[in-house]
Order: sequence, then C-alpha cells, then structure tokens
Amino acid sequence: MIGVPAHNDQSPSLDTYVQQAPYVSPSATGLHVRDLFEMTGAEAIVICDAEQRVLGIIVNRLFFQMIGSRFGPELYLGRPISILMDTHPLIVFLDADPTDVIDIALSRPIDTFYDPVVVTYDNQ
Repeated sequence: MIGVPAHNDQSPSLDTYVQQAPYVSPSATGLHVRDLFEMTGAEAIVICDAEQRVLGIIVNRLFFQMIGSRFGPELYLGRPISILMDTHPLIVFLDADPTDVIDIALSRPIDTFYDPVVVTYDNQ
C-alpha cells in the first residue's frame, strides 16, 4: 500500500493506495524471480496458483538477502520460489476499510512489519 489519497470529501477507498505487483507460479525458479525483480524494481512478487489465488509473497529485500548469503545462489536460484515465499502474508480484500487495514498492518510482528499488504479482488 503506497500512496496518498487526493483530498476530497469522500472517504478514501483502498484502491487509492494499491499498486500492481508482478506474480509468478510457485514453480518459478529463483533465477526467474531475480530477473523479474531486476526488470520491474518491484517491492514484492506475489505467488499465485493456476486460478490466480494468492499462495504467498516474496519480498525483494528478503529475497536478495537470502541469495546474497554464502551459497545462496547455489541453494536458491535453480529451485522453486515456493521454498522461499512467505505463506502467511497479510491479505485483505479491496473493499476493506483502509483504516482497518492500517490497524492490522501496524499490529504485525516486527519481522513482517514492513512487508507489503496483498490486496485481492474477487479472491484473486
């Protein structure tokens, strides 16, 4: 959720803050995900099943931290991203109240506090 709503008399909706994120299947390799991060500059990549339901996310800073570790490239670049993804990201529906989403996001543990919030529409 990044952005500032335009000033108006209506309450802002969550779509005011939403940015599109790239998505991949859980079988996408770490190498593919690395290339996608480098190409798009995305903060996170969403991992979805064949019906585009969210299975998890991989956050840019954590991904590069893992592959930048000793033996990281050998361990992760040729393997499926599903072994690295966060399988319990904060997921909300597009029609959720922004104030409630902010409250929930701010109450997350410190290790996920700065992670993006996944906003779905029609469970996708």
